[in-house]
Amino acid sequence: MNFMLPLTKLNRLSYTVLCGTAFFVAASILYFIGKPAFSERDSVILYLSEDKKDNHYFHQKYQYDDVFKDKNGNYYSYPKFRNTEDLNYVKENIKGFKTNLKNKKFNLKNLGPEVRRIYYPEEFYAIKNNFALPIKGINLNELISYRLKTSFKNL
Repeated sequence: MNFMLPLTKLNRLSYTVLCGTAFFVAASILYFIGKPAFSERDSVILYLSEDKKDNHYFHQKYQYDDVFKDKNGNYYSYPKFRNTEDLNYVKENIKGFKTNLKNKKFNLKNLGPEVRRIYYPEEFYAIKNNFALPIKGINLNELISYRLKTSFKNL
């Protein structure tokens, strides 16, 4: 990912489409105010929506998911949870598969027990030394279905 700071003080991100899952966006430059949270990631899914009135795309709710590639060349990620509704959807609809994302960990230091239970359920995360580590992955089609039924269901 390459970042440049034009005179408008917007960050310009050029990206490469690794694989098309639900649709193809014919654009190669996205603009962000400040440095996007995903800028340090190698591969991500950005959730873009088309503004039909102005005929441009925008990054939906600033959401993204990290993307990884397994030894067979398949792309996958891990689910993120915001509330019990997200958790219930995944428990009922997604089994996931074991994965080893050694470098992914989330600090739990300032989270209470209830928030930890919702954000980092034991079915998908191992808790070690006050960090949550993803232990289950999901394929990208499942991930996108999950996001459309939860995070973006009201769009």
